[in-house]
Amino acid sequence: MCNRDSRNLNVRAAAWEKHEKEKDQVQASKTVENPLEPAKEQGHEPSRGAKIDAEIQEDEVELLRQKGMGVS
Repeated sequence: MCNRDSRNLNVRAAAWEKHEKEKDQVQASKTVENPLEPAKEQGHEPSRGAKIDAEIQEDEVELLRQKGMGVS
């Protein structure tokens, strides 16, 4: 009986790890690289906040390039 219980626990642990990996992948896929992209994909003009976010992102990338951090 003990061997069967440990197998069951191993199966549960593997299923939990798979579930966590899938959840992490879904979360990573929701990350937006370009703040203007979601609105443009839907055929709308980006919001003022999205435009400001894009400007801030461009400024930060430029600062990192100037510092030699090698951001692409």
